[in-house]
Amino acid sequence: MSTAVRNKIVLIDDDAALLNGLRRRLGGVYDVTVFSDPTAAIEAVCADPAFPVVVSDMQMPQMDGLTLLRQIHRYCPEMVCMMLTGDGDQELAIKAVNDGYIFRFLKKPCDAAQLDKAIQEAIVEYGHRCRRSGFLYRLVQDGPEIVQVDADAGCRAVTGLNGVDFVRRPQRWVELVAPEDAAAVKAFYAQASAGQLTEPLEYRIRRGDQSVVWVRNTLLSCRAENDGKLALHGQLQDVTESKLARMHLERATRRYEKMVANVPGLVFQAILDGSGTFRFTFVSHSCLELLGVTAEQICGDSTVFFANFSPEDRMQFYGKLTDSAGRLSPLVWQGRYTAGVKTRWFQGTARPERLPDGRILWDGLLVDITEQKQNQQRAEYLAQFPEQSPNPVLRINTEGRIIYANSAAATLLTLWDRKLGHILPQDLYEVAVSAAQSARPRKHEVLCGDRYFSIIFLPIAGSGDINLYTRDITDLKTAELELRRSNTELIEHDRLKSEFISTVTHEIRTPLCIFQNILSNAMEGVYGTISPSLKDNLEMAQQGVRRLGRIVSDFLDMSKIEAGSMKLDWQ
Repeated sequence: MSTAVRNKIVLIDDDAALLNGLRRRLGGVYDVTVFSDPTAAIEAVCADPAFPVVVSDMQMPQMDGLTLLRQIHRYCPEMVCMMLTGDGDQELAIKAVNDGYIFRFLKKPCDAAQLDKAIQEAIVEYGHRCRRSGFLYRLVQDGPEIVQVDADAGCRAVTGLNGVDFVRRPQRWVELVAPEDAAAVKAFYAQASAGQLTEPLEYRIRRGDQSVVWVRNTLLSCRAENDGKLALHGQLQDVTESKLARMHLERATRRYEKMVANVPGLVFQAILDGSGTFRFTFVSHSCLELLGVTAEQICGDSTVFFANFSPEDRMQFYGKLTDSAGRLSPLVWQGRYTAGVKTRWFQGTARPERLPDGRILWDGLLVDITEQKQNQQRAEYLAQFPEQSPNPVLRINTEGRIIYANSAAATLLTLWDRKLGHILPQDLYEVAVSAAQSARPRKHEVLCGDRYFSIIFLPIAGSGDINLYTRDITDLKTAELELRRSNTELIEHDRLKSEFISTVTHEIRTPLCIFQNILSNAMEGVYGTISPSLKDNLEMAQQGVRRLGRIVSDFLDMSKIEAGSMKLDWQ
């Protein structure tokens, strides 16, 4: 049975009796290492930076506590430094806390409960520092060469190295940069050294464990030192996860745009929020060819989309939008688009969906129907001479009986299994009655066999008869059905992707737990005594397993978010 790993703490004091007393008091809970020589203590923590807490006396003959802890903080910024002070040292200790060198100071004599509580809080702080994804740094340059690097807490979590690695060898800062990004980073510092403003730079570094991560380097200030050297102050953040997520999103977006580029017309997605604001969230790049504006312009300002449509068509659109949102019914709209002296007709078709937050989302298609519209207008003109019309033209009386059909209507009558004198099919007769009652034209679409027809029912004033002007719209309906099929396939592909990610991450989690258990037991000595070098390798392996576990957990969180099953714990 393995025992819990005890936290390692360092006690530094020139009073041997006090050190022995503290060792006896804390030894049952912590792995205590004591030093009476500050120099030896510094060498020890630099050789083994895994000490979470360092407690030092203030007044020592070889070196004062502030100087000691300042050096330890520089070499190992994650370590949490605390100080034991006398009555006369309070002001200096407060300044050290404010400067960030020490976490807390305790006044001598310090009782056991107070000391134990302070150490526990320091261990928690150490954990926070080791998990930071970014840190502040200070570079000192002598010409183009970096001669000094000071890093704050978070350095080891991001770079895999300790502050002492950079203090003893400042060039490690440059050597971390991936070769393919070295030129960009060199130009970044050269621009800063020349006094020019620099934008944050993202690039790759190779950590101490040889893993590659993405970082964002932000320069905060640049100023000359008294000795003529240049000091650069900045922040380095690990942005690997967000960078990879953005890259994945960009690839997915490119794939989606490539797919919708093959759809005839303009594919769009629009949303109506609770305040009544309508905006486009996605527009395919075919809009530049169709409308003469870019997708970015339309998504940034929806009025750009409607600018060249006629005012009455814009008003009609918003009326149909309100109706579609209220009834969650399909939105079908036609509008005239005038650019210069040329006018074109477009038809938009979109289906609404109510989101969990109450907003309405439309997925739709805008197609150029100028040619169809021109054909319709010509057909309406030719309908004045029904026999010569290329489209079926019929007339029915008040009983719904067919009393006239031109030559082009023969095919339609065959599909209906009707002849002159027969009653119109029941569903069409009901539409005709509705048109007669309203005394206004009614438009209706019907499927006959494998062909789609659009029929305009036009009541004839003063007679009670109704003319039926019919047009074959099979090609347009086929394009609409193809779009629906494509959207269904895209949704299914996205579902399979999410299911695959969820399955893979669940399957990876089990062996990760096994690896973690084996590594922990090995480091505890369950399988026998291990050498220091093997222990270091096991620690690196354990860090890798934990990092992979966090990535797997993030993928699971992403799957939950996409599935809508993420539960938040508000704290």
